[in-house]
Amino acid sequence: LLAEPRLPAASWVLCNDILSLKVAGDPVLTPNSVCLRLPGLSKRQMRMCVRSPDVTASALQGIQVALHECQHQLRDQRWNCSTLEGQDKLPHHNIILNRGFRESAFSLALLAAGVAHSVATACSMGKLRGCGCDAKRRLDDDKIHSCSSLCCGRGHNILKQTRNERCNCRFHWCCYVLCDECRLTEWVNVCK
Repeated sequence: LLAEPRLPAASWVLCNDILSLKVAGDPVLTPNSVCLRLPGLSKRQMRMCVRSPDVTASALQGIQVALHECQHQLRDQRWNCSTLEGQDKLPHHNIILNRGFRESAFSLALLAAGVAHSVATACSMGKLRGCGCDAKRRLDDDKIHSCSSLCCGRGHNILKQTRNERCNCRFHWCCYVLCDECRLTEWVNVCK
């Protein structure tokens, strides 16, 4: 659970190292094995961790992936996210994230994306208990949500549609947004 199977063996060790776990593969996750090893959690965070240690472990993995991605993206810059990784390897008490620096927004966005991706991936793989996601993809089209049933058995047509929409929008300091006009071609299902 602490690392996706696609990661190399070194990443397994890294992800387990977040929690100071010296185990190979998927450890048994209990509130004691996860939550008590995380210094600086608020009472609310601790309650959430105790309630869902598996989700917390996935979120921690996402933080580590985000930190490494941040360091990779900014590897040739003066600041490369290395200050976000502290002693306990949790950046939530870091001065960069708690102040209004330019780097704060980038770092927070990357951390949020890392956590969201890691938790969603674990959920879709069926590794989180109580997760509402199905472990396997739905491949057939005869379920209740298919076009056949949504069109009440009348059938449906598949049309190729081309439309214009705003894209590549840029925000100009206080006053306006400037966008390009893009042509989008897509397939659309329409009931008969």
